[in-house]
Amino acid sequence: YLLPSTPQTLSIDCDLVVTKAIDVQLNSEECRKAKASFDRLSGNGIKSAERVSFSNQSEAELRSRVKGAQGCFSYEAGHIWPYKFVLHILGRCVEQGAKLYTHTLAQNISSAKDNSGEWIVDTPRGAIKTKHVVFASNAYTSAVLPMYADKIVPVRGVCCRIVPARPVKRLTETYTLRWSWSEFDYLVPREDGSMIVGGAWSKYYRNTGGWYNNANDNEMIEPTKEYFDGYMQRNFHGWEESGAYVDQIWTGIMGYSTDSLPHIGQVPGKMGHFIIAGFTGHGMPQAWLAGKGVAAMISKGIPFAESGIPKIFETTQARLEKDRNDILEVAGEVDQSSARL
Repeated sequence: YLLPSTPQTLSIDCDLVVTKAIDVQLNSEECRKAKASFDRLSGNGIKSAERVSFSNQSEAELRSRVKGAQGCFSYEAGHIWPYKFVLHILGRCVEQGAKLYTHTLAQNISSAKDNSGEWIVDTPRGAIKTKHVVFASNAYTSAVLPMYADKIVPVRGVCCRIVPARPVKRLTETYTLRWSWSEFDYLVPREDGSMIVGGAWSKYYRNTGGWYNNANDNEMIEPTKEYFDGYMQRNFHGWEESGAYVDQIWTGIMGYSTDSLPHIGQVPGKMGHFIIAGFTGHGMPQAWLAGKGVAAMISKGIPFAESGIPKIFETTQARLEKDRNDILEVAGEVDQSSARL
């Protein structure tokens, strides 16, 4: 509830909408597993589970309007235009005296503190001396922190805007259409009736070089173009005659963590270095409070344990030393699953 209150308090126009999310299960076995996990959480008294409702197969299509729904979970959520929000916050900071340097690369960070106990960050506009360095560099972290080179990997994904050509009953909730825990699409409705849709992983994951450790967002992932054609008509009741079409499609680079968890907190062995990166495509629900926690660690000098950030998100030397790559492992599992069908 932190984020919804901020734009209202500061009168920030950033398209913030508080709504419901619907996680639609399209595979009966995966739905059974998800429901069993949810029941265990509820049975163990997990408070957040109290805010989640489940609709079984007999109710799911009506509740979600998604064809073939085997079940669905719904819970409070929201969506926002983060660029607008962040620009406004940065503007407020500049008004209060902060210096903002756009188009200014951090080219190098000194390997040790100087005699005054400060780190030196080299940029094209000169050197910056500071006691604290925050690496909020996500997919590009390894460029300035080589120790994360094989732990936070750039992964290329695809997103599009679908527009109905004829009037249709507008969707107002956000969606996940899920075939398995690793195969899913996500949808965000816009006030103008269009839909932002991302995913299509099943169409390109076999070409590993096209997405894994790939930071080139100037090129399209070609197989995804046909995937999104007719997407709303195929999947949603009431959209069959909408004439919905892909208006825009683009690629973007995400920072995937090889153990599926973000790296947050003090960089191991680097006093004064803090990282907040590797959100594996889930930065929108995680980054805001993670940032608040890191800010408190710096400004108040509190340890990670008192930051309010989940313990499993803490970056540690042990995590950096683990020989594990969930990203490629999941791609392999999906490939084997597809081969069995």
